[in-house]
Amino acid sequence: MLAWGAAAIMVMVFVGWGLEMAGYQIVVRYREEGASAFRVVPARAAMFLLSVALVLLPRALESRSKCLGLLVGVFVLQVLLLQHRSVWLAALPGITLLAALYWRTIRRLAPYLPLVAIPAVLATAVLLLEGALDGVLGALSHSVQNEGTFLWRLEGWVALMTGWQSASVVEKLIGGPFGTGFSWYLGSVDMEVTSSPHNSYLVLLLRVGVLGLAAFLMAYATCIRKLLANRQSGASRLQLCLVAVLCAQCVFFMFYGPSIMQAVFLGSALAVCPKNAAAPAAAGSEIPSDRAGWQTEGSGRG
Repeated sequence: MLAWGAAAIMVMVFVGWGLEMAGYQIVVRYREEGASAFRVVPARAAMFLLSVALVLLPRALESRSKCLGLLVGVFVLQVLLLQHRSVWLAALPGITLLAALYWRTIRRLAPYLPLVAIPAVLATAVLLLEGALDGVLGALSHSVQNEGTFLWRLEGWVALMTGWQSASVVEKLIGGPFGTGFSWYLGSVDMEVTSSPHNSYLVLLLRVGVLGLAAFLMAYATCIRKLLANRQSGASRLQLCLVAVLCAQCVFFMFYGPSIMQAVFLGSALAVCPKNAAAPAAAGSEIPSDRAGWQTEGSGRG
């Protein structure tokens, strides 16, 4: 279901890019920021694409399915071209963890990488010489160098934390009154900002206090710990891939508030989380190899 959802977003991205090239400005509000016409979907949708790619990547490596590998490649390429820097940063821990967990599989496929890399490099070189990628490179360069959005978010975080420090003890523990907003003054443009501070941890601190934020962090930490500990007693690939997604989310939540598009992955991780991660492996069982299947205990082919 998640893969079909990501495929639908993938189609929407291609349609959006096609409309932009045809002259229909569907992302007018980003025009003043520079070459941002690639941002045809919000960051949460791009993060969804990345999350599904992290889940499917090990399966694509193990099965060596060209169709599945192509699908994952398209997801990753779209994440790159959509220019959401927060999603780029979130990808680093997820990909690093998967590379560490499935290094043997990646190493076995290394001899085949030149078959893909050489044609890709040659095609990219031709496009660069022809100037066909000038717009793409300019957009990526702008996204990397532009610090405007990060600076105003940082200014907001500092202002909201300063206000939180003067709150009562009760508000610090369980959050502010229901309906309170995130109003703060943005001095760089001389205006009052009332929107979300683009930081899940800060939102939770203001809404549900230290206790609520601690419960949120404990839920993630406990789930990740159990899924990783279960690797010694037969964890499925799905469980380990969801660990990578949760680690990526922990970075993504530094820049965006929580949404149902990300909560579905936490719910999936909790659903497959073992009840007793510390239980010793059954007699005769081994640590799952890179050729292990995707089945979880009591379930069908996943």
